[in-house]
Amino acid sequence: MIEHAIELERCRRDAHFFIFDSQRLKTKDEHDHDNPVKSVPDHPYLRIFLDCLLVGGKLIEPDKAHHALRSGIDREFLDYLYRAGVLFVEKSRDLFITNLVCCFIHWRAKYVRYQLILVQSKNEDDAANIVYNKDEDAARLSFQEYQLPEHLKSTNLRHASFARINFDSGSRVRGIPEGARIIRSEHPSMIFSDEGAYQDEFDSSFTSSLPAVQGGGFFLSVSSAEPGSFQAIVCPEEPNTATALQGFSYRLAQQTIPVLRIHYSCHPGRVPGTVGGEGWKKDAAMRYPGGVDSPRWKKEQEIDYGALSGTKLFSKWEEWQRNGRIVIAPFDPRGYRLYASYDHGWRNPAAYHVHGVSPDGDIVTLWEFYANYVPAHQIAEIIKGKNIVTEDGRRFEGNPYSGQERFKVADPSIWAEDVPQADKTNKSTAWIFERCGVYFQEGERGGDTTVAEWLLGHFWKDPENPLYRITTDCSKLIWEIGQQRFRQFSDKVALHRDQPEELVDKDNHAWDDLKMFLKRFPPPQAKKKPGLIPNTLPWWKKQIQRQAMGLPVRSYRAGANG
Repeated sequence: MIEHAIELERCRRDAHFFIFDSQRLKTKDEHDHDNPVKSVPDHPYLRIFLDCLLVGGKLIEPDKAHHALRSGIDREFLDYLYRAGVLFVEKSRDLFITNLVCCFIHWRAKYVRYQLILVQSKNEDDAANIVYNKDEDAARLSFQEYQLPEHLKSTNLRHASFARINFDSGSRVRGIPEGARIIRSEHPSMIFSDEGAYQDEFDSSFTSSLPAVQGGGFFLSVSSAEPGSFQAIVCPEEPNTATALQGFSYRLAQQTIPVLRIHYSCHPGRVPGTVGGEGWKKDAAMRYPGGVDSPRWKKEQEIDYGALSGTKLFSKWEEWQRNGRIVIAPFDPRGYRLYASYDHGWRNPAAYHVHGVSPDGDIVTLWEFYANYVPAHQIAEIIKGKNIVTEDGRRFEGNPYSGQERFKVADPSIWAEDVPQADKTNKSTAWIFERCGVYFQEGERGGDTTVAEWLLGHFWKDPENPLYRITTDCSKLIWEIGQQRFRQFSDKVALHRDQPEELVDKDNHAWDDLKMFLKRFPPPQAKKKPGLIPNTLPWWKKQIQRQAMGLPVRSYRAGANG
């Protein structure tokens, strides 16, 4: 029939028509007992996400991504995504994101010739539950094909095998377990890493995918929040660029990795402040112990990677950030005495901060450098105020307060002579800095608990009138302070041992250099209570108390300390 031929051609040409408009593509919702088979929900955030998938997969040009462009996603970001062929997506739970990726893979395999699409999950069984698992209508992808009308089908699912489907277009979809081995032995057109944050071997899988991406492929990873390699790549502490759609934002992590952040508030039925949104939130949160304040809620819905990693050192940090007193806008620190602190790193980030102390003794952290894989000689140039570009193309602005620091305190490890030189000698990192004209004083490591007590008991004792502040130019330090958590034993171990006092040794590079600086400016000691004046009524009462306790009674001529 001509109508069928026209519909088939429209589906082939337009992924949006095939997935949303045709109403032919069906998905299953195992949670809905009454209506488990449904069309794809036509929500704006899903249209925007599909545009990003099409651009990242080089299936449309960036200027054809109309939904993404209308939402406010910058054309420059889409151009970069098109060239990079890499997309990471961090998401709240239950937003249909993984299902939409399956719809996209389905369309690509049906209508783009000779594709090899690898779907990677924690293990092969999980991947098979996405691709094909024994029955035609069991897995997500096979169910979608099974439900299509006959004139739109393009494979005989009876010929599919475990975790594999071949399409008439010559394209193949294969489910694989985590790890680099299979990816290295294939040359895939697309790799979809499902819940990459939960894969122990995610880092090696991503690295092994890069040659395929360089050859024109597409690497996509979608995940809920979980600490690990995925988190380290997407850098969730970096600021996002908002779109016109609340809850949908984007960024270039580490200036190189395109990242989408899809928060539940972008769903039209979950918008905060609306009747429907507040009703959904109340209903959803009741299933979490502690409701919206539960670390489980924060991890699964607020995309907080460290929510279940232990008790926070500063439990009210998010509230303090919002109050506008501790975290403040940048300003001209005229009249402040300036100092600096540095924590060295290569694979882990190096952190350099400039601090100011006012004539009244108030402290503010003004500016930061924070990055890994930057050589010491280039960090020295940044400290001296020069803008630099690293070999991998990252750009860093120079220190605007160069030369004004009265001293620079640094990690003691930089004086260890463990850096090999071209003349086959070993030199210290401090020696490299000195050769570049940057001189540090040796700082003191440790002191997590001590500095935390100073902050809570003195500097932030009154959060409305703090004695230590941080400008928004120091986003990494602000993020790291919120990440500091106590180590935590498992429930089984905690039955027999007290929980430890030390902090988790992670995401603490800016925190470490802050500690080294604050140790140079500790809070003033409390004034000693004056002694009693001899031969006064309070003094004689004290002597009577001493006598009652069997202690010697002092003569008032002996002084006021009796």
